[in-house]
Amino acid sequence: MEKDFVKENQKILEAWEQEYKNRGNDINFVPDGIMFRGDFAQCDNGIWYRKKSGKENQLWSECPLRILYMTKDQNAGEDHNDFWDCRGGSLHKPNTNIEDNVLFKVKSGFNQNIANSLYGLVTTTPQKMIEFEDVDEKDAVKICDEYPFAHINCKKEAGGPQCPNSVLDKAMDEYQSFLKGQIQNLDADIIVCSGGWRSNTDVMVNFLNNAGYNFEQKTYEESYVSHYDAINNKLAISAYHLGYGRYSRKSMYNDIVKTYYLFLQEHPDFIKSHRK
Repeated sequence: MEKDFVKENQKILEAWEQEYKNRGNDINFVPDGIMFRGDFAQCDNGIWYRKKSGKENQLWSECPLRILYMTKDQNAGEDHNDFWDCRGGSLHKPNTNIEDNVLFKVKSGFNQNIANSLYGLVTTTPQKMIEFEDVDEKDAVKICDEYPFAHINCKKEAGGPQCPNSVLDKAMDEYQSFLKGQIQNLDADIIVCSGGWRSNTDVMVNFLNNAGYNFEQKTYEESYVSHYDAINNKLAISAYHLGYGRYSRKSMYNDIVKTYYLFLQEHPDFIKSHRK
C-alpha cells in the first residue's frame, strides 16, 4: 500500500498548530510540505499561486530524487501578517502570462536561489553540471513548476525579513517532536539546509542527526560542504539563507549545486540508487 505522505504531513501540521494554541500563542501559523501541483490561479493583486491537484502524494512517491528545502521561517513582512500556505507558492512574476515562465524576482533573491538551485540539482549528473552562467531562467521556472519538491520552515510562525538565530533555536527546541516527525515523514533524499550554517557547523544538520539520521560532514575544495548519511543514503547540503541578499546568486548556486556535483564524483550511484 502506497504511503500517504500528504495525509501524514497534514496530520502533523494540525497537531503542531493546536499545540501553539494550547500554549496560548495567537500566531500566524504557516503550513508547508510538498508543493502543490494543481492549476495556477491569481490573487486580486495579480500574484500567482498554485492549487492542490490531489496527485501530490503520487508524484512524491514516484519522484526519482526527493528534494527538500529546509529554511528558517516565512518572511511575512514587517508586521508578520502577509503570510500564505508555502505549498501553494509560485515563482511566476505577478501579472504576466503563466506560459512565459517569467521569474518573480524579489530583492532578497530567495526566489532566484530556489529556482536556480533546484534546476541545478535536477539536471546534475556525475558526468555534468550546468554552470551558473548557463542556467536559463525560463527553464528554471519550468522545472520548479513540474518537478516535485518540498519546502518546510523550522519555525512555523510567520516571521519578518530576519529570523535571529536565538529565535530559530528556540522554535526548533520547543517544537522538536513535530519538526522531526515532518522531516522523517517526507523522507527526502537531498535536504538543502538554508540558514543554519554557523562557525563550521550547521544547526539544522545537527537537528537532523538528532532526528535519526547519521550525517557526516565532508568539505570539497576547501569551501563546498556536504553531509552524507551512508546508512540511509541521504545527502544534506549546507547553505547560507536563501534570502541573504548580500551573497551572490552564483555563490549560492555553487554552494548547493557544485557541492552536489563534487559529491557525485565519489558517489556516482547515488541518483539511480533511489526510486525508479
